[in-house]
Amino acid sequence: MCVVVPLGSRLFGPSPGYTMFAGYTDFRLELRVFDGDRPRAVSPSALAPHASGYLGALLTLGDRGGRVRSVDALRAHLPDVAGLGCEVLGATRVEVVLDARDDDGDVRHDSAEQRCAP
Repeated sequence: MCVVVPLGSRLFGPSPGYTMFAGYTDFRLELRVFDGDRPRAVSPSALAPHASGYLGALLTLGDRGGRVRSVDALRAHLPDVAGLGCEVLGATRVEVVLDARDDDGDVRHDSAEQRCAP
């Protein structure tokens, strides 16, 4: 029974049995801030004190990234992270890039861009 539930869940689609035994995701987050046309890299950890909960914890890891259960919450809020960068860093534009690699070695790239109000 200990092998049947996770194996069956893996073969027939996500279920509580599969998610309970699901793997981890390695991720890296990049934050590029533009002052005019010139980009500069800023560690996402600079935004961490201004974010809360799980998002704040992921930002704390900064651009070195880390290994977590899921980056789905972060992926869904990339535009919010870019907007937060506008508020906190006083830029003209902010780009956020998320690279995530799952246990199968598949890499997914997601990004968001926010033009900041003058």
